[in-house]
Amino acid sequence: MSTDRQPDAEYFAVMAERATGHWWYVARRELFRQLLAGRVQPGTTALDVGCGTGETMAVLRELGAGRVAGTDLSDDALAYARHHPQGSVLAATAEQLPFADGCADLLVSSDVLEHLDDDRVALREYRRVLRPGGLLLVTVPSYQGLWSAHDERAGHRRRYRLSELTSAVESTRFRVERASYFFSYLVPPALAVRRTPLGRLTADTDEEASAGRVASAVLSRLGAAERAVLRRRSLPFGLSQVVLASAVR
Repeated sequence: MSTDRQPDAEYFAVMAERATGHWWYVARRELFRQLLAGRVQPGTTALDVGCGTGETMAVLRELGAGRVAGTDLSDDALAYARHHPQGSVLAATAEQLPFADGCADLLVSSDVLEHLDDDRVALREYRRVLRPGGLLLVTVPSYQGLWSAHDERAGHRRRYRLSELTSAVESTRFRVERASYFFSYLVPPALAVRRTPLGRLTADTDEEASAGRVASAVLSRLGAAERAVLRRRSLPFGLSQVVLASAVR
């Protein structure tokens, strides 16, 4: 991964402040729990590549993983992640992981691929460290047309269509089991803020931005309703997307 456009210390300080209780991060972790429920056997090894400030590692432990490790390129992120006693954390790029071939049963890569110059290099590395049949869970942001100042601050290279993400995953020896957009209820406000004059009236185009108590409660309820739908079917649009895939030989 190139280091010339990486998030700075302030970016991760804000993430650490919000990640535990903010509705956006909570909704994403609850989706992970839903998708992985019953799929993590006790004692298995789980990796969180691009672990950020470390909260998803706790989810992997709660789901039953016996060994959990997280990696991130940012020393600032890892400093926060070390406060979560859920597993070990290491400095590493997604394209070159410090793990043996076939050592992991589950690998989560949440909002990482969009930061990379070549996402398939990382996906091949994910396949290397997963055993045959191991699970990969990846998320990325949607729609290049919604590129904003937030993407610049975060050091993104691209946003995705779901077909682009599934194509990249399938080309690197994975079989897609589930693919869907999510955060569908954020698309209308994102369009309004990023593609109309209303954006000039807002100071932050970040979908993870702070919201008041009432707005947070409403957004949390919308997230729960969306997850109920996702139990039965995939969604045709959303500000983010998720793919669950299994490693093939």
